[in-house]
Amino acid sequence: MPPMEKRRLGRPRDTTSDETRERVLLAARDCFSQYGYNKTTNKDIAAAAGITTGAIYHYFESKQSLFAAVTAEVNDVVFDEFERVVAEQDAFVDKLHALLDAASRLHANDRSLARFSATFPVELNRHPELRESLKDADITRSRRFFRRLADEAKTKGELPADMSATDISNMITTLTIGLAYFGTIVDSARVHRAAVVTIEKLLERGLRNGT
Repeated sequence: MPPMEKRRLGRPRDTTSDETRERVLLAARDCFSQYGYNKTTNKDIAAAAGITTGAIYHYFESKQSLFAAVTAEVNDVVFDEFERVVAEQDAFVDKLHALLDAASRLHANDRSLARFSATFPVELNRHPELRESLKDADITRSRRFFRRLADEAKTKGELPADMSATDISNMITTLTIGLAYFGTIVDSARVHRAAVVTIEKLLERGLRNGT
């Protein structure tokens, strides 16, 4: 039998460097969200991406830097979409509808987005060293985004006088993180969507009618 050809390190044939990097990011997101940072190995990620373990180092110097890249990408994907949909609405309650609909749609299209969004804050608390690797990433974007929505609604008189912008911002944060976590424990996009619709109905009755 002829000797086995030595497996080359690097990206698979017929793919570009950018395509392979994106495959690594998607595979890492899925692995981190399923197994956690500690238990995920570069071997797991490489297998999920369909490349050799050594090929990962062509794109990321360590598992830590890869986690940081996944965090930054997920943050951009989610909040770029949130920014887009709320910009199309005027009223605060309609902005919340659009935001929750976008979260539901993102979850239905890619389950790993919700899983990672719900788990990465826990990993940052468990592994302080990860925060250092995220120093160049805008991980405060979510806080600023939700606070801006609340401040704008408060300025326009759309919120009850006894509700502070800080509390409203925290409420929106709780809703989005809670729905992301719910998406990790319910294996049904339909059930997840039903929960979103119910929240929207309650918000509609409370905010639109002032009760």
